[in-house]
Amino acid sequence: MCVCVCVCVCVCVCSTGALTKIGERMAAFPLAPVFAYTVLRAKEFGCTLEIVTLVALLSADNVFYTPREDRVKAGRARRK
Repeated sequence: MCVCVCVCVCVCVCSTGALTKIGERMAAFPLAPVFAYTVLRAKEFGCTLEIVTLVALLSADNVFYTPREDRVKAGRARRK
């Protein structure tokens, strides 16, 4: 992850410390810089929908829904 963050910083900030064009576009996203950069680059590879789906899953706290009445049963199923 460290390499990705370094690449994002190098791409979004110029040598004077100002935002580049892609840096300005990245700043518009309410995402971590690495995710914003990935979403913007996805168009070049024709996989925008897939990347947006992955970023949404990685940005969420918990993707599992557990009904109150089934918490014990669901917990056992996840541990298997």
